Amino acid sequence: TMVPGGTGKGVAGIDIPLFQDILVIFALAIVVIYLCHRLNIPSVVGLLLTGVLAGPNGLGLVKGVHNVETMAELGVILLLFTLGLYTLHGLKSRRS
Repeated sequence: TMVPGGTGKGVAGIDIPLFQDILVIFALAIVVIYLCHRLNIPSVVGLLLTGVLAGPNGLGLVKGVHNVETMAELGVILLLFTLGLYTLHGLKSRRS
């Protein structure tokens, strides 16, 4: 099936721009983390620079900025939830 208004050039004939953007982000992240590891630079610095370069104000590799931003916010929420559970577990283990 084709996505309305799509080009049909995506994975298996399906146009999924969010999937393509995430693939670009992951590919860049892998390369940057490897380079940062080799150069003894903190990987967070490299990932921030990658985000600036891949974003719409840099090279423009990521097209669906709003969709990627929504996924990033969901990731932050899940990260904070996981940290909360870990902290709660740590507090319970200290009591006993």
